[in-house]
Amino acid sequence: GAHIIKAVAISNSGNKGEDVVSITVKNTFTECANFETFNGSSTELPKGWQAEGWYIDETMGYDDNYSLACETPKAWALTAKTVSENITAIEFYLKGDGTVSFFVDDKEVTCRQSQEWQRYIFYVNEGTHQFKWVYNLGGKMNIDAVSFKKSLAVGMPYQGGIIAYLDETNEHGFIAASEDQSSGIIWAKNNETETSALDKMIGGGKSNTEKIIAALGEGSYAAQLCNDLIIDGYDDWYLPTDCEIDELYINRIIIGNFSSASYWSSLEYVAGKDIFRTMSMKFDELGMKAYGDEREWNHRVRAIRYF
Repeated sequence: GAHIIKAVAISNSGNKGEDVVSITVKNTFTECANFETFNGSSTELPKGWQAEGWYIDETMGYDDNYSLACETPKAWALTAKTVSENITAIEFYLKGDGTVSFFVDDKEVTCRQSQEWQRYIFYVNEGTHQFKWVYNLGGKMNIDAVSFKKSLAVGMPYQGGIIAYLDETNEHGFIAASEDQSSGIIWAKNNETETSALDKMIGGGKSNTEKIIAALGEGSYAAQLCNDLIIDGYDDWYLPTDCEIDELYINRIIIGNFSSASYWSSLEYVAGKDIFRTMSMKFDELGMKAYGDEREWNHRVRAIRYF
């Protein structure tokens, strides 16, 4: 939906400044085979659930389902789930008076309710998690349509890093490492060796990296550093292209841990006869700037991998 985000800054002397930005969020969900919701005619709790003070309410439900209802203050409902790569979010709806505190393991989120169904979705990493709802106030509260979904989004932890880009299918893209692999490393030992790493586009980092390593061989340089990287068992990391670095810059805040210094691109270009340079991208506060730099200069590296 449509949202307005406002930031307010107040100085020690009391001066105040603020700014707003309007955004529209579109979430695309793909149901996976491992889906859980309580609907039908059973008066028992969903399989695997434990509860204290909660019961099945067949008269109340979201989208024609029935719901797990509660009228007892500080009652709780509890379940656990093993989350795989294909189940990356938990989604549920709440309706009633008061508040519900939702816990993913020991992380707490307070869900404030009204008389309309409210939808909540939380991303979770792969592994086994405990989910708990604690009802805090009097009145009546309903939890409905609890499901586990595949839901990918830029900024979500995934497969060794953080999703930095999704294509139009919302199922493929590339992942950025969560931190820099070097604060300063060369692109190559000299400027005379042609690598033919000329792809600028998204998806070209793999071929560029392979061409650079084939031309330069073993050594300590940016492309080799990415190629040797292993994070959480994933070993297919690459030095990004210009367009891939563009996406890193656009989403730099939610990816995190970027410097305002320059980052190596995998793109090579000819600056003069028999002199090959490469591109670097500086994450300037006023915008990203591209430079053609000497290969023996030291710049930062952030590796990416495709999925």
